[in-house]
Amino acid sequence: MKEKFLTQLTTLVGDPFSKKFLLAVSGGKDSSVLAHLFHFYNIPFEIAHCNFHLREEESDCDMEFVMEMGLEYGCGVHLKEFYHDDFQSVKGKSIEMIAREFRYRWFEKLSGNFDFIVTAHTANDNAETLLLNLSRGTGLKGMTGIPLVNGKIIRPLLGFSTQEIETYIQQNSLLYCVDRTNLTDDYQRNKIRHNIIPQLEGINPSLIHTLSQNIEIFRKQYRFYSQHIQKIKEELLHEKSDYCYIEKNALLAYQGDTELIMFELFSPFGFNKETIHAICENAGRQSGKRYYSATHIVIQERKKWIITQLKELKKQPKQIKNLKSLEKYGFEIAYLQKEGNMEFEKDPFVWYVDAELLRFPLILRNWEHGDVFQPFGMKGKKKVSDFFNDQKIDNYSKNHIPILLIDNEIAWIVGLRSNHRFRITDETENYYKIKYHGRV
Repeated sequence: MKEKFLTQLTTLVGDPFSKKFLLAVSGGKDSSVLAHLFHFYNIPFEIAHCNFHLREEESDCDMEFVMEMGLEYGCGVHLKEFYHDDFQSVKGKSIEMIAREFRYRWFEKLSGNFDFIVTAHTANDNAETLLLNLSRGTGLKGMTGIPLVNGKIIRPLLGFSTQEIETYIQQNSLLYCVDRTNLTDDYQRNKIRHNIIPQLEGINPSLIHTLSQNIEIFRKQYRFYSQHIQKIKEELLHEKSDYCYIEKNALLAYQGDTELIMFELFSPFGFNKETIHAICENAGRQSGKRYYSATHIVIQERKKWIITQLKELKKQPKQIKNLKSLEKYGFEIAYLQKEGNMEFEKDPFVWYVDAELLRFPLILRNWEHGDVFQPFGMKGKKKVSDFFNDQKIDNYSKNHIPILLIDNEIAWIVGLRSNHRFRITDETENYYKIKYHGRV
């Protein structure tokens, strides 16, 4: 195993003895073997250890073990502690995912002093990742497993199974820490490790080796696929200073592969497969339709889709002092004179307002609890929250819909409904036609 490890490391980095490595060491079996291998070959390295304090005294024992390892091997040890409040500051993610993000963020801060960051992921970890991705639903990329190299991060133990790691520990009489949470089925990965893999090994005793071979095949296939997709992206995705757009006809020309290509075009902006399917299904329908991800918005126009970054208004309402400022927030304005019978454009993102009633400063913000307005065409007022429910606006989307206020009164819920009080009447002489382009 020692010779195989050195060969793998040399393949990854060239001459390892001329480089400086930072090893991510938890104190468990895999990272203890990793540190021992570096020490055995006298390769320059230091250790990084995170204590998340999730297992009370056991977490502190792991940290002490790693500190003693550093003394034994004569290498530097970097320690980082995270506490309950750190986890509370992040919402909507599992503890496992938050810990991973914290860990890699810290590695990134340390990386400037090292040539490479080394983690102790093994072939079993790779197999578990593949099965976990398949169970959650994945494209081809999810089947490529854990990358062998990712920037400065390398994983030279990916070619070794857990059985090989345990044999090495026995042969070299290594001590290590046992994380009790790995023995339970509290996490999805553990369920796969303890239940699914043993069942599959009953069918194929060489399962880990087989999956490792398949992952390598999937990586090659994904590289080939990605090169082809990149050429299509360069053809279809047009970038401007603050947004991107895709011509509908050019994309729809890829008959049979349209939704697949749409997935590759839209998913980097955070759109999931359900939303992308809806964009594809509605491609020839309502102009002005919008779709949201956590970070971006897609605006469906007659001939193209516009993709722009979603900028949160809720925390900082915008005060708009004049028409020029309004244009900066994605609004196109035309000042017109009323002449005879008017025909209004049936576009939910176009608002016609009596010029006498458009008084500055305006306020541009998201909705707030307690908001009310008089929807165009109605006699009475309505709570905005009830209006959203009637329109079947989901909780996420309604928090990103811009609202324009005049004299602290809602004048236009952009893309949905204007306030009846600001309508054009028989007495109107001049009016504004205001179109929203969505780049707030």
